[in-house]
Amino acid sequence: MISSEFHGIADIAAAIEEAIDRPSSGQRRLLDRLSEQAIRLTETTFQLAVLGQFKRGKSTLLNAFIGYPLLSAGVVPLTAVPTFLSASPTTYVRVKYLGGHTEAQEFANFEELAAAITGVTTEDHNPHNVKGLERVDVGVPSNQWLGDITLIDTPGIGSTHAHNTDAAHAVLPQCDAALFVLSVDPPITEVEVEYLATICRTVSRIIVVLNKVDLVERRDQDKALAFLSSVLSRQPEPQLDHRIFPVSARQALAARQSGDRDGLQESGLIALEEYIRSSLLDNKRRHLEISIAKKAWILSRLWSPMLH
Repeated sequence: MISSEFHGIADIAAAIEEAIDRPSSGQRRLLDRLSEQAIRLTETTFQLAVLGQFKRGKSTLLNAFIGYPLLSAGVVPLTAVPTFLSASPTTYVRVKYLGGHTEAQEFANFEELAAAITGVTTEDHNPHNVKGLERVDVGVPSNQWLGDITLIDTPGIGSTHAHNTDAAHAVLPQCDAALFVLSVDPPITEVEVEYLATICRTVSRIIVVLNKVDLVERRDQDKALAFLSSVLSRQPEPQLDHRIFPVSARQALAARQSGDRDGLQESGLIALEEYIRSSLLDNKRRHLEISIAKKAWILSRLWSPMLH
């Protein structure tokens, strides 16, 4: 960290060059993050995260997009480590440790891949992230969605596992846009409203999904949508899309696996997918530039105190 006094532009420039040439550990982390953003901009890698409170059905929604139950879903908090799903000619899992090194392994089929993901990303197999993982990258062949974007599965906030909430907040700088997933029961909570405000400070576009609509009658669906709409109307952040997409991720996954097009339409997933494509992916480059510019500004604010 630089502590010398500055007496002119030349001194400041020299200090910046010194920070780049011999960065402190904190500066090195920021430089690594800036480098990652530059690479993503060059490769036009757009990252869409699925965010929300625990047990809202985030992993099931991602499984429905992919058409296979790759990610673990259940009645207790499961996801412990952010998982990045990308298109790949091979089926693989690559883990990145907090210390920086990585390990990768290829698999013959989706069944083996799902077992490997469970082994490193869930609380059952990696409690409190004892394996010290920063992230898990998954290569998924032959998926129309992942040819355009990287999907991110995130730990849910608000469970008894505080480290899951911490991990969910830590992944926000990686997100260009997000699906904010709620469910009909319970209605949106104060914790979720606060989390939404936090997301808006980092993420440039947020689409709201109301999941598990199959669990209530249509009359109650309408009530849940009206209540959620009234809550969102009080959120002034321009990043927030106030349209709400009612979905049954569970029904969507079953329909996609069985090839039931009508069932997939009824689940609400088709409407959500079409909106994501028209509002985000058709203008992917522009959204990516806005997102990375915002992240670079945030990183520059973090960098500035290190020069004094």
